[in-house]
Amino acid sequence: MLFWKVAFQVIAVLTAVLVSSLDYVWRDKRTRKFKRTRPWLYIFSFASLIIGIGITIQDEREADRMTSLLAQLQGDSERFRSEALASNEEQQESMQLLIEGNRQLQDTLAPFS
Repeated sequence: MLFWKVAFQVIAVLTAVLVSSLDYVWRDKRTRKFKRTRPWLYIFSFASLIIGIGITIQDEREADRMTSLLAQLQGDSERFRSEALASNEEQQESMQLLIEGNRQLQDTLAPFS
């Protein structure tokens, strides 16, 4: 996308330079060729400008969409992290309960060994 963005801006500028320098390079401005060429250069310049603006707008919309998607992914990542920490804490508590229950059972069975 960046290539097209730059390319249409360069084309627009080159066309504008060509149109403005046409008066100084072309010797006989009364010919049909000159009269037909000059409006086409203006049309080409205007078209490249419009296309360049369209590409720039599309690129900005895509950048905004990507920024929004990144923010959503960061939120999801933070939520998953919180859930993982909570799950880890629950597992630690369950493990402590099992260890404590095992100790009580060993204390109860100690006289029989």
